Amino acid sequence: MGIGAVRFSWLIVPVLAVTVAVRLGLTSEPTSEDHPRMLADISALLGEQGFATRIDVRDGPDAVLASRQACTVAVLADLPNYGGIELFARRYGAGRTVRMFYQEAFVSDLPRWRMTWNYYRQGHLARFGFDSRYPPLVLIATAPGCDLRAIDWSQLRFHRLPPASA
Repeated sequence: MGIGAVRFSWLIVPVLAVTVAVRLGLTSEPTSEDHPRMLADISALLGEQGFATRIDVRDGPDAVLASRQACTVAVLADLPNYGGIELFARRYGAGRTVRMFYQEAFVSDLPRWRMTWNYYRQGHLARFGFDSRYPPLVLIATAPGCDLRAIDWSQLRFHRLPPASA
């Protein structure tokens, strides 16, 4: 490797630093999530499995209620805290089993670190034109006899709303 190649590689660092700083300075704050689209995605996912769905609108996070024969289910996809999980369990957990799904598996504890990491990582990558979708925590309340493990919950992704017009 000659001296010209070494000088060139050192020039890349300041050029990248300036480019990244300008890009960050020109972009706006991350936008919020498109909750209506997420509810529609959940309804579509359950509809493909033969469920009749409707959206239950309340004074908190809205959920999708679905039924197929004797199987009833309530589904919420969000980034809730423990209070949101407890509210979901109170509203929809009576006589049902409440489970959490995150990324690719059912989880027993809230994956707080992974959720936070994915949220901020995708928010920053979106500023550079990368995909801004990220996985939500999916809360599922199922009646006895329902087995929804065959549904690919991992295909659910949050979509960010477009930035507000100035």
